[in-house]
Formats: sequence, C-alpha cells, structure tokens
Amino acid sequence: MTRVASFVSGLQGAYFVATGLWPLLHMRSFLSVTGPKTDLWLVRSFGLLVTAVGLALLHACVTRAPRSALPFGLSTAAALILADFLASHAVSLAYLLDVVPEVFFIGAWLFVLRRSRLASVRAPSSGSRHVQ
Repeated sequence: MTRVASFVSGLQGAYFVATGLWPLLHMRSFLSVTGPKTDLWLVRSFGLLVTAVGLALLHACVTRAPRSALPFGLSTAAALILADFLASHAVSLAYLLDVVPEVFFIGAWLFVLRRSRLASVRAPSSGSRHVQ
C-alpha cells in the first residue's frame, strides 16, 4: 500500500508544484492559456498555495509517509475541481482541462483508501489469539 500511496502523493505533488509555479515564473504564458485576469496578486497567491500543497505532498512521498497525505491530497483535488468549475465560467475553458488530472488524483486516492481498508481487514490484529 505504501508504494501506491507514495506514487500518488509524488505524482500529485509534482503536478501541483509545476502548475503552482507556472504563473510565478512566467505570467505571460499562463495568462495566454488561461485568459486575462485583473488581480494578478490573486493569481500569484493561488499559485503559491498550490505550490505549498505540492511540496507537502512531495515531502510525504519522500519521507514514506503518504498515508498522512491521503486526506490532504484527496480534499485538495476536490477543492481545485470546484475552483476550476467556478473559474471556467468567468475566465477560460482551460480550467476545465485541469479537472481531468484532479479527477484522476481523487480516483487514485480512493483506490489507495480502499486498498488500505482491505489490507487492514485481512491482517489479523496483533492482540488476538488463535483459539482452537
């Protein structure tokens, strides 16, 4: 389970760092793809937040503690889907394309969660004794 969760955490973390840094490193190309915006400070702030989440997910991957990243990765992907839908009505269709990887991350985290629960059901508890 740890390998799969670590992979998902690392993949989502890398994606978030890349997409979060984009407007910080090259605002002009970001705006050409996502459409014009009036409050560039807000774009930068959102980029910083997405980058921070990505770094936390990468940290969970590297330290082999991806289980702790599960609720964080799952809830962040869901929140970004909502933000993408809200932005797509006002700004650009490009935000709807971001829904695809976010849905993938939600599915991947749900797979990790299900696999984890199945593993815990199959594993005998350490305190139980076998009675014959």
